[in-house]
Amino acid sequence: MFSYNGPIREEHSIISSNALPRLSERALAPSRFTFTARLVAGILALNLIVVMLVALTLYESRKQHGKQAAVTAQNLSLLLEHDLDASFDKINLTLLTTVDEVTHLRSSGRLSTSALNAFIARQAARLPEL
Repeated sequence: MFSYNGPIREEHSIISSNALPRLSERALAPSRFTFTARLVAGILALNLIVVMLVALTLYESRKQHGKQAAVTAQNLSLLLEHDLDASFDKINLTLLTTVDEVTHLRSSGRLSTSALNAFIARQAARLPEL
């Protein structure tokens, strides 16, 4: 084996360590401010995305409920129209029947106020919704 017992010489580099600029620990370590700023910016961006999604969902829900309200209003108006139409038909039929009864009572000579009131009362009892 080879052994050397002489003095150990330090080898010097071309640039001495004193010539290099010294960087502080703060410059070498990631800045807390930069990390905190990035973290806050990321959280704000995430919150903004969530707020935008909620706003979009609310807008779409409002549109859907508006359409549903319009359909419901249209259905109710059609129902009311049919109900009124049926009531008018019943009223018209009752009036025509009353005219026929008045004509019949007059032709038979039995037209009187009490007979006419009794007929109208019978008609009203048959159709209480009128």
